[in-house]
Amino acid sequence: MNARHLFAALCLASPAALSMVACSSAPAPLEAASHAELGTLSAAMTAVGPDGATYSLVFNTTAGTESFSLSSGVYSGTINGATTLTRTANGLATTVSAVLTDPQPYAFTISAGATTALTLHFTVEGIGNVTFSTGTLTTTLAVDAGTTSPTHATAAGATTVTADLNGPPALNSALTFTGSLPVSFSMAIHLTTPFVAGADCVCANGTATVTTVPSSGDGGAAQSNADALFDEASGGNGSICIYDTNTSWNGAIFIDFTRYGAPQTPQMTAALGADGGATGEGFTLQFAATPATPLYNGTTATLSALTQPVTMPLSNLAAVYFPNNTYLENATGASTVTLQLTP
Repeated sequence: MNARHLFAALCLASPAALSMVACSSAPAPLEAASHAELGTLSAAMTAVGPDGATYSLVFNTTAGTESFSLSSGVYSGTINGATTLTRTANGLATTVSAVLTDPQPYAFTISAGATTALTLHFTVEGIGNVTFSTGTLTTTLAVDAGTTSPTHATAAGATTVTADLNGPPALNSALTFTGSLPVSFSMAIHLTTPFVAGADCVCANGTATVTTVPSSGDGGAAQSNADALFDEASGGNGSICIYDTNTSWNGAIFIDFTRYGAPQTPQMTAALGADGGATGEGFTLQFAATPATPLYNGTTATLSALTQPVTMPLSNLAAVYFPNNTYLENATGASTVTLQLTP
């Protein structure tokens, strides 16, 4: 089991039953989530055994730790599957079988702005116990924000969407259409925190107002209902995150805002009822786009590049009603979003 697979096997579950997006892995499809408060989970990938040899979990990095950004909260998780370690002694590397001896599930708390160390204990036959432990990981960040720090952002996009309908019958009916529908939307974002670094992204939190531009196409009621689903995220909390170029996101910018509560638009109120009728319901608008010139290299975030409007291909988008994740997602074809940071 290599390091990436190890963290993939550590199936995290929040007791609040909220969806989560960790900075190091892209959801497919995008799910309702928020980067409201970020902390870091860090685990050592190398350790010295009682025989003096170095034991490693195979990983694709030169660092001795593997770290991921998570929303703050209490988590539990399990690691499944057979594990092998690489044993290095006198310059010779061999593969040895190992048994993970930690009781399952793991339980840990992620605190905003702090690092939680995950310690892994293995037993190697004929060798004894090998403990992978790490101290606090310090992430440094230089921010090039121009002459003033941004406190607002605007995002405007144009795309076509298809539907994945898993909701109540009235909502499914309201969002049923043939083919795809055009949607043009804009977001006015008030940033409530500065940009701060996680393990592999730099994020700022905020609140958003979402507005759609009615289409001139012949989408009928479904067009109006699709626009309304986007508008329902207005008033939501979330974040703008810029990812490191050395992650699977490859320098993408991820924007994610969620509003909890009953519907606000006439169209969604008609489909879901004035009280919504569901526990823990809400609406999310999230999307990802990648600038032509990377803005974050793991050390420096070049926010000054966004003080003028930057138009990027829109790679992923979802307007979501949850808890059952009924959503509209961008269809194939040319889609763009323009982002700008302002004082």
